[in-house]
Amino acid sequence: MTQQHPSTASGDRGFSLIEMLVVITVLGILATIVVFAMRGGADEAEAASYAADERTIETAQEAYNAQNGHYADEEQLVTAGLLRQASELHDVVLDEAGYHLVRADGVATDDGSTDGESANGQPVADEQDEPESPTAPAAPTTTAAPTTTAAPTTTAAPTTTAAPTTTAAPTTTAAPTTTAAPATTAAPATTVAPAAGTGVTCALTVYEAWDSGANANLTITNSTGRKVTAWVVRIDRQGYGITPWNATTSSSGGSITASNLSWNGTVQPGATATPTGAAISGSGLAVGTTFPCAVVTPTPKVSDVACTLEVTQAWNGGGNVRL
Repeated sequence: MTQQHPSTASGDRGFSLIEMLVVITVLGILATIVVFAMRGGADEAEAASYAADERTIETAQEAYNAQNGHYADEEQLVTAGLLRQASELHDVVLDEAGYHLVRADGVATDDGSTDGESANGQPVADEQDEPESPTAPAAPTTTAAPTTTAAPTTTAAPTTTAAPTTTAAPTTTAAPTTTAAPATTAAPATTVAPAAGTGVTCALTVYEAWDSGANANLTITNSTGRKVTAWVVRIDRQGYGITPWNATTSSSGGSITASNLSWNGTVQPGATATPTGAAISGSGLAVGTTFPCAVVTPTPKVSDVACTLEVTQAWNGGGNVRL
């Protein structure tokens, strides 16, 4: 009978109970670390989604307030084209002070209420670790617009004096030939001033952008030889919410029309001016993005047109004139 050596038997006994407990403890710690890391990543992604949604709604609210003088619920924002659809993450609650946002899932958040007022008329950025959304530049304070000096009264063109009546030649057997009155020297013709929009172009260009919106400048270039005193432009919205400031606006279909106020309509000959800008709501915008823009040519003012009536021939019973 073969007897097994004690040292050999001891070497084959496997892991001890203490060693197994140590291994289980280490595996448990590693699993806990992995779970917390995954949960932290999910929480950060969720917080980023809620923050971006808040900025989108706040941008749309400020644009609606700038155009209509009050804040709106989500349905009104969608109807106005400032939101593509109602938010699935937040609900808009209107109150006497303005509005505030609440999470749609009922989870309590930090005080997110707002009275609709913030620096420069733009929404206050969320107090999170994310970079703040850039705010639209403050629209120039429209203190009393400078009184427009009345245009000088156009002096009426002098009344053309009728040519003296030519004395009829004595009757003879032959039909008398009427001597034509000397032609009146024609007054210098007044050239009709070109319409203000001729040779005038415009561009709406993004100068800063973030996840849910952007700000843009409207530039107008006057390539004519005369001063432009009023402008009207039509901008294709390309599916975005566009709210110009310092302008009178109206929407029609997929475009928005903007015209100058009493104090920012002048563009000197050969110059480029930036009389206004616009807030844009929507994603996917970048600095340098441009929107199709066309100048709507205004009708010439009556004061820009003049005419003369010239008598070229005259006789006893009438005469010829040239307009």
